[in-house]
Amino acid sequence: MTGEVARAGFISRRDLIQSFCTPAFGPRLADDTSDQLDDLLLEFAERGADAAGLSVLEQPVRVRTISATPTRARVAVWSVLVVAAPGAATARMIWRTVTLDLELIEGEWLVDGWESKSGPTPMASPDVAITPADDVSEQIDWSPVEIG
Repeated sequence: MTGEVARAGFISRRDLIQSFCTPAFGPRLADDTSDQLDDLLLEFAERGADAAGLSVLEQPVRVRTISATPTRARVAVWSVLVVAAPGAATARMIWRTVTLDLELIEGEWLVDGWESKSGPTPMASPDVAITPADDVSEQIDWSPVEIG
């Protein structure tokens, strides 16, 4: 849901984040996320990009269960995050591992803790040219792959 969260306005972002978090953790994650997005938008604006047209995609690559009980779980998710803004020369690719604490409340797994760290990051192929941000943004907007 990273792209949806990034595109949402301040109030709707807060509501969206709180919809998948426990009541105790939702406000904290909403505040942290808003701070991070503000920093990212400022960086793009400083580079002359149109932060209002931001395209964001996060694709989980692998997941690992660290611990689990019938009502709590801790999982680690390795993903790649791609962010592009109109007018930016290049898009940004961020590999990260997010560790989530989950709690089962009324039949729904909700986020009750969130830790994010960079990497591990594979090296890009040396013969691959960096693609302009507008081209990356166009493909971010393609339909997602549904695995079922």
